[in-house]
Amino acid sequence: MIRLARAACVAWAALLPMPVPAAADVLDRLMGRPWSHVRPEGGACEEAFWFELNPERSRLTVRLNEPVPSRDIVGDTFHYQLREVHETTARMFLEHETWRDGSGQLVEWWLILLGPDSFAWRRSDWPIWNLTPLRYRCALPG
Repeated sequence: MIRLARAACVAWAALLPMPVPAAADVLDRLMGRPWSHVRPEGGACEEAFWFELNPERSRLTVRLNEPVPSRDIVGDTFHYQLREVHETTARMFLEHETWRDGSGQLVEWWLILLGPDSFAWRRSDWPIWNLTPLRYRCALPG
């Protein structure tokens, strides 16, 4: 199931044109600017969040402006253990994850870059076409 999901996500994302250096992967493309759940009007962000990557590239951190509920905790910092990283997708495990799939396994999350300025999440137990609403890259303050 995971191989099928990864193959479909990679194939789908490969259809999207993204002029980036060949050495860049999805993690490189997330860094350096805030992201938002709300499409920025004129580049201004609402509810911005940032990604940080540890030096070993094994842990992705999401930092929010204010605490939000996630499962049984409320926080403004969430950590993901990276399992697989590609040019436009990454498979990861949310460190406090409690949701389980139909076979009782804890779910993993796919981050799918859909263009240079947008991405969506997909949970490992969702159908391949089921994604969260888009997240948008914010403009740098200027």
